Amino acid sequence: MDRSVRRLGRLARAALIGLAFAAQGAAAQGRVATIEGTVRDAGSSRPLEGVQVFVVGTGFGGVTNAQGQYRIQVANVTAAYRVEVRARSIGYAQLTRGVEVSVERAARLDFALQQSTLQLDQVVVTGSGQATEVKKLGNTVAVLRVPEFTPMN
Repeated sequence: MDRSVRRLGRLARAALIGLAFAAQGAAAQGRVATIEGTVRDAGSSRPLEGVQVFVVGTGFGGVTNAQGQYRIQVANVTAAYRVEVRARSIGYAQLTRGVEVSVERAARLDFALQQSTLQLDQVVVTGSGQATEVKKLGNTVAVLRVPEFTPMN
């Protein structure tokens, strides 16, 4: 009986040592760096909601909240290094900026996006599957005209 208790004690110590080494390895691999900031409209300085903010070339990213704030956590950081972060949203020109990330402190990176307007021409949609001129169509054609100085969201 005494012999089996000693053997169990040795096995338990070995298991604890193994768990300690596994935890150290997981901690080294699981070190996380944080990038946070705010995305605003460059013209009005109002916060922008729903902007995609991500680290270029990785799967790390997020979307801004109603206050224009975002937080990205970059996993498996072993040393400080520089990353490129991109912010993009419909109606705005995308912007890419660099920042140095490290485990010791959160990196702060704010964006001010410029509005980007697109000029859309008329689009003719037909069910024939081939291009045709509006004059040669045998059905009704509707043209929607937006007043010249209408504010658009």
